[in-house]
Amino acid sequence: MRVALPGGSRKSVYLGVYGSPESKAEYARRVQALGTSIPTAVAGPSVTDLTVAEPRVQFREHADRHYHHPDGKPTSPIWAFKLTAKPMKELFAYLAANEFGPSALKTLRARMVEFG
Repeated sequence: MRVALPGGSRKSVYLGVYGSPESKAEYARRVQALGTSIPTAVAGPSVTDLTVAEPRVQFREHADRHYHHPDGKPTSPIWAFKLTAKPMKELFAYLAANEFGPSALKTLRARMVEFG
């Protein structure tokens, strides 16, 4: 997990083995420490549900292929997609996509405002 530090720098934080119950619990604990509210489903969505991270990654791959100028340089929308994807990944990567509702959206919006 990458976290923002005061002054704008970022730091990698090891939460445990990727996808493990321990890493999900640590993620939820750290998000709560930020003073945000997340649904308890973050601790372990069922295997058959998509997490918020999965469609985000798929869209990112699509955007990387399609949002560029003829010379190969990315277009401005790709930068907007990347900026908005960061807080979503940070807060809700392990949340089941079908559980992302109005309260999660409010939390995401508040985090995006913090990022400016």
